[in-house]
Amino acid sequence: MVWKFLGVDIMNKLHNPLEHRLQTLAICFYLYLFLLLGVSCGIIAVCLWFTPMYFILLIYGGWFIYDYRTPERGGRRVDWVRDWKIWRYCRDYFPVTLRTTASLDPERNYLMLYHPHGITSFGACLNFATNATDVDKHLPGICCSVAALKYQFMFPLCREYVLSHGE
Repeated sequence: MVWKFLGVDIMNKLHNPLEHRLQTLAICFYLYLFLLLGVSCGIIAVCLWFTPMYFILLIYGGWFIYDYRTPERGGRRVDWVRDWKIWRYCRDYFPVTLRTTASLDPERNYLMLYHPHGITSFGACLNFATNATDVDKHLPGICCSVAALKYQFMFPLCREYVLSHGE
């Protein structure tokens, strides 16, 4: 069954295989995280301020001040966030691959440039901010991080998610 919307044929999504639907859902989740997580966390923080649980924001504010320099030191890697199955679905949607052509000495530092990265940086984030492409196996002993703008670490709660990727 084919539906038309604005002159474009749209396939009935119910007849797609489950794997493809999960990949599409994973991409929607990634786009939500990229575009709206900071705004959502800001709205939650403002709403929380006007409830009897405002003390949570005060505690988080103290934590933010104490932990302010962590992004400059390489983040706070949380492997279970980097290993979420959803990242593998994102990887398979495009598909994104990581190929190494030489082994790298883990005792040295490297700067890897990724161009063109695009607006949402799917490839760079999936390759180096998550373990979707098994970067730990391709580059053993090398701790990969993705550069992020300073202002991404200013949104309450969203900051902790970004830091969990080691950014």
